[in-house]
Amino acid sequence: MWSLGCLIYQMHCNEELVSTDINQDVVLDRIKMAAEWTDEALWKRIETNIPDEAAQDLVKKLLVRDPMGRISAKDVLEHFYFHPEKTREQIHEQFQAITKTQSHINTLLDTTATLQLEMKALQQSNQVSNAVENLSQVVMGGMLEASENVSPTSFVVLPSKLNSRERSSIDDVKSFVHELMPTVNVLKTTYSTLTKETSLKHVLEMATDLTKALSKIDGGEPMYLYLIDEGTGKIVVREDDPVYPIEIPRNDTGFWSTALPWIESGFEWLQKGLEGVEGAQEWLDSCVSSGERTNDSESVKETTEEPATDNDGLPNVVQTASERPTVTHVQGAALREFTQWMLQHDCERTFGGLKRVITSNGTVLWTSSDSIDSI
Repeated sequence: MWSLGCLIYQMHCNEELVSTDINQDVVLDRIKMAAEWTDEALWKRIETNIPDEAAQDLVKKLLVRDPMGRISAKDVLEHFYFHPEKTREQIHEQFQAITKTQSHINTLLDTTATLQLEMKALQQSNQVSNAVENLSQVVMGGMLEASENVSPTSFVVLPSKLNSRERSSIDDVKSFVHELMPTVNVLKTTYSTLTKETSLKHVLEMATDLTKALSKIDGGEPMYLYLIDEGTGKIVVREDDPVYPIEIPRNDTGFWSTALPWIESGFEWLQKGLEGVEGAQEWLDSCVSSGERTNDSESVKETTEEPATDNDGLPNVVQTASERPTVTHVQGAALREFTQWMLQHDCERTFGGLKRVITSNGTVLWTSSDSIDSI
């Protein structure tokens, strides 16, 4: 078997495995080298010098140092080196296996592409679901905030009662607004910044600023809170109302700390009305006379000589001056704190006859019963 291996080796690489001289005798030094060969060294030499894979496989099985490890004559005759048609069959089988594998790979690719499309559709569905969830949260938040709006928040603060004989003149009202407006702005800015401040030093500095601002409004005559009908844009003045206007001491820190946004809004509305209307003094006079009316005919006759008024006793000039006030929307803790302050002064929740109305666009307004149908 060894000799056959040497013969096939020489046939394919045109050189002898073990060199011989001209007489076909093995050279002495080559015998020693051959004796030291290992199977690994032989296989490496075979792989280097024989390119044919079938011949390579057969020679490797023939040129084995251990005679017992060499291939038998029967196995040699059955080897695919002598039966190339079997090699073609094996190649064909391998080709079919490759084709089958390729088909399987294509199926996997199609499945992967389908899964990617499904994943993309699922992500889009999740985005829609998230958008719906966010919208639901917004709607629920709006409903919760609407449920918190249990008291009117549109009002104006005046230096005296409108139906009092000691009523303030129009100049006094203007001075009152001009005096308090800067302080209100300082308080609002300081309170807003104070809630976000983390430095103790800055907090103490702001507390000092708050004390100075509050000291400017401390003392003096009390103020009076009048509600505003958000549906008609008029100050609510009712005769013999035991609650309104609410009398507020100048040093009522609870009022200043909870109602600043609405105080500012009311002052801006009042300031705009007083400065933009001719005959603003007549407006105050009309409000006073309407507040002092009685049911006897003489009083009614005297009242008719005053400027024209609507059913609630307010002059038409008020609506012209102010139109509807801008409703200040404040939510959360600030709204709840102001609501508590209001309910402390209006335990029966009369709110000057105003009712809460939700308009067609979802806006919450406080207005009189007569205005609900028109809204």
